[in-house]
Amino acid sequence: MENSMTGMLLRSQRLRKGLEIKEVCSGICSPGYLCKIELGKTDAAPDLIARLANVLDATLEEDPAIEAILQSYFHALMFDLDHKGEFSKLEVHKKDIMRSLYFVDYLLAQGFENRSQSPVLTQVYQQMTYRQKGFFHFLSGAIATDSSVMLQQMEKAHAILQNSFSIEGLLTAYFFSSLFVTIIALEKEAEQLCLRDGNIPALVSITTLIGSCYSSTSTEMMMKYYQRALCMAESSKADMSIGSVNYNIGSTLLQDWCLDEALPYLENSGEQSFLTVHKMALLLIRQKKTEEAKAEIEKLKTLAVTRLDQLLIEEAQMECIAGFEARPESLSLALKLQETLLESKHLGFLIFFRKVLEKIYCSQRNYKQAYLLESIISEGMEKGHIAPVPR
Repeated sequence: MENSMTGMLLRSQRLRKGLEIKEVCSGICSPGYLCKIELGKTDAAPDLIARLANVLDATLEEDPAIEAILQSYFHALMFDLDHKGEFSKLEVHKKDIMRSLYFVDYLLAQGFENRSQSPVLTQVYQQMTYRQKGFFHFLSGAIATDSSVMLQQMEKAHAILQNSFSIEGLLTAYFFSSLFVTIIALEKEAEQLCLRDGNIPALVSITTLIGSCYSSTSTEMMMKYYQRALCMAESSKADMSIGSVNYNIGSTLLQDWCLDEALPYLENSGEQSFLTVHKMALLLIRQKKTEEAKAEIEKLKTLAVTRLDQLLIEEAQMECIAGFEARPESLSLALKLQETLLESKHLGFLIFFRKVLEKIYCSQRNYKQAYLLESIISEGMEKGHIAPVPR
């Protein structure tokens, strides 16, 4: 194995045991020389390495069986197969792996399964292989709570890995940053990587993602991509998040006031999340089924977490009132909702509420605000935050 891998293992074991450099190298080599070994900057004699490994209880031998399980795990991870099952096989050998040359790959796998990142990975980053660095950045992006951090890490991961797995992660990051036009522009590159790798699950996921980019602007384009993804999923037996697809279709139809058509999709959108219940409440309101809608709003109150959630509940309650568009408090709520959606970069939501907001603004002769809303949406399309409407 490379000097960097050996040094990385020795450093990891030393840190895990809480030992100082001088405690490990006493009687073997100088502290400065051990530091160089840990950083992979010197080609130390095998017997010296063996003595250091003995002090640290580290194993330097290669293990083909462990290598095979790790290879199967990362293949399953990238191709959306049973990676949890493969990881359970690694767990059986955890104690031995953590004192071997395979500890970095194990910690990366553990991070993907637990959605966390061991600080040890950051400590040994410089000694990682190029491939390990790619997975490190992908993991960092996958667990990031900030969309800008997620995008930054996924860009680094894809620059290294250059495969169907990394571009799926990158496009997902663009989606969470509302860079829909960028996603659409990368469609061909993503498709080529998926076909090159034979990664149909990734292609299904990316095709679904592109459909979602159009969910607030073009029902026709959205349905085109969703149908394509569905056909690929059925023919290849790849998993597809039908619930989220049904939610997006139902929401877009609701946005277009196609109420009867939206109902079956929303009813089959899976778990009762805040957004699913919210759309069902609005559908019932617009069908004039106010009492049923109020029951859904009560459910929303138990699911609300963010400030935006609270505003969406208030907006739904507002729509329950006949002639709401003429009430002064409706204007105040409309302005607050628009401001919050802009702060949250939820331009798709802004388009969803476009007709309601414009109804309020125009009813109260606030034409300047109605014009501003249209300008914001147009600017969003120009900057790529909203997928363009095909001509």
